[in-house]
Amino acid sequence: MTRAAQTRGAAAEAYAARYLERAGYTVLARNYRGGGGEIDVVARDGPELVFVEVRARRPAALVSPEESLTARKQARILRAATHYLLHCDTPVEPPWRVDLIAVEIDARGTPHRLEHLRSVVP
Repeated sequence: MTRAAQTRGAAAEAYAARYLERAGYTVLARNYRGGGGEIDVVARDGPELVFVEVRARRPAALVSPEESLTARKQARILRAATHYLLHCDTPVEPPWRVDLIAVEIDARGTPHRLEHLRSVVP
């Protein structure tokens, strides 16, 4: 991954976390690693635990952020979510889902579009 892509990804994750907080979510963790995968944002939406994957692309890229969520990446997200659930401090597994936040962001870190898609991984 290029430095520009890393910078764009970090800016998109920060933008997504702010978006979630403004939408009433409570951000519990960022860049959680475990079980051979990573979760960009772990948040609570009322009683529900939400594992959020943030996908960032340049505006007018050949592949949209939504299209970049591959089956392989989905499997890694599920492994990390399972790891989180096994190690979280709740006695009963809360209801949970995996969301996608797709961000189109330019080289200066200016977001052009944000889409929040709920329950994207079965």
